Amino acid sequence: MNTCQTLNSLFSPKSIAILGASNTAGKSGAVPIALLLEAGYVGKIYPINPRQDTVYGLPCYASLGDIEEAIDLVIIAVPASHVLAALEKSRPGQIRNAVIFTSGFAEIGDAGLQLQQQLQAFARERHIRLLGPNCLGFINVRNDIYATFSPAPLNGRLPAGDVGMVTQSGAFGAYAYCLARERRLGLSFWISTGNESDLDVADCIQWLVDDPETNVIMAYIEGCKNGDKLKRALAAANQAGKPVVVTKIGRTNSGAQAAASHTAALAGDDAVYDALFKQYGAIRAYTIEEFFNVGQALSKWTHRSGNHNLAIISISGGVGALMADEADELGLNLPTPPDEVKARLLARIPFAGANNPVDVTGHALSDLSILLDTSRDLLATGNYGALAIFLAAAGSSESLWSYLQELVSVLRTEYPHIPLTISALLPPERKNTLQQNGSMVFADPSAAIRTLSKIMHHRPLMISPRTDGQSAVSLPEGVGALNEPIHWQC
Repeated sequence: MNTCQTLNSLFSPKSIAILGASNTAGKSGAVPIALLLEAGYVGKIYPINPRQDTVYGLPCYASLGDIEEAIDLVIIAVPASHVLAALEKSRPGQIRNAVIFTSGFAEIGDAGLQLQQQLQAFARERHIRLLGPNCLGFINVRNDIYATFSPAPLNGRLPAGDVGMVTQSGAFGAYAYCLARERRLGLSFWISTGNESDLDVADCIQWLVDDPETNVIMAYIEGCKNGDKLKRALAAANQAGKPVVVTKIGRTNSGAQAAASHTAALAGDDAVYDALFKQYGAIRAYTIEEFFNVGQALSKWTHRSGNHNLAIISISGGVGALMADEADELGLNLPTPPDEVKARLLARIPFAGANNPVDVTGHALSDLSILLDTSRDLLATGNYGALAIFLAAAGSSESLWSYLQELVSVLRTEYPHIPLTISALLPPERKNTLQQNGSMVFADPSAAIRTLSKIMHHRPLMISPRTDGQSAVSLPEGVGALNEPIHWQC
């Protein structure tokens, strides 16, 4: 089956049946119905439970076979031992896709693996695509389609955006949903793959590459059963210019064992994954914070110049030096501003540090125009690919708030493709306001520099087929020697 051509009906279904539908709030067979109805899902919903006449006010069916229409998606929330028997009551060709919430399959050992293999065989025979089992399902954020039993959306919805997120871990997925909501990070799709009896993370990455509304892909990976498929998916994302941010667990023996016991994933040698990510331009994030920082920054600045020159403005010479150390270690350049730019600043603050980092000192807080004027002077040179500003605790000042909004708004309007970070202590609502208006906000200035480094260094590699079946990789203009062998093959 051509995965990319068949998954539209899974992720954008026009009809959904729920096996194990329930009227009991919070149960796995109730949550998706409640979410779909609350969100105003426009397709048809078919609750299935032989012990109920209605579920959430909808007519309830005894089995799949009692539904006359074809069904794009079946959500399965019945015990593992009943899943196959329930599906067998459908008619051949009636079902196109199934999301299986149920646990108790390959992740529990041989008995569960046998059940999973029987389910796979039936699905192949009927041409049914499977997501799961042992997964939280998915959310099509843009179209308000909630095929999940996670309670996270019940506590608040995500804004629609251009970031597609796929995770093998359901618990992490629910956590990530909440973090994205807290950050106001707009998602296009949120997908949990679980045991991956059919569709896996690579399939979902490949499908998100083809989704016109997804520009950035975030993937949480525990292991991989098909390295060639993952390689093809990352290559496709790279060629499409859609950056993939990956958090891959199992870097150590202890982590690998934990990953294998969780979803029966093949954790594999971490050095292999690391080389694969580097070869195909995926950005590896080593912490959850970094995972979100980089994903959000890539979504905010989709058209970056490839310029590795960073401008730093600080009200503290000491912290400016700390940021400079971080930038230098991460391969970012800190060119000195032109003489005329330095002269204009020194005319206003004779004791300022006019090199890069630019130390505007605390005096800038008594003349708030200095920050904006200096920022514009630096960016007007065309010599800098990003700007990082450190404001210490002054960022929380009430008198500074309106000016901060103006600074971000002006720079976003005049330099929309230049990444801008503000390091300051701000309450969450103000942090989100500035981030919605065009900056990234960090309490830790080092985290700001690390995020800028990740996105400024990311440039797609041009990969073209070779006659020997391998991949020839052409480096972007300006890229010199690499630290890793670029032609490594998975």
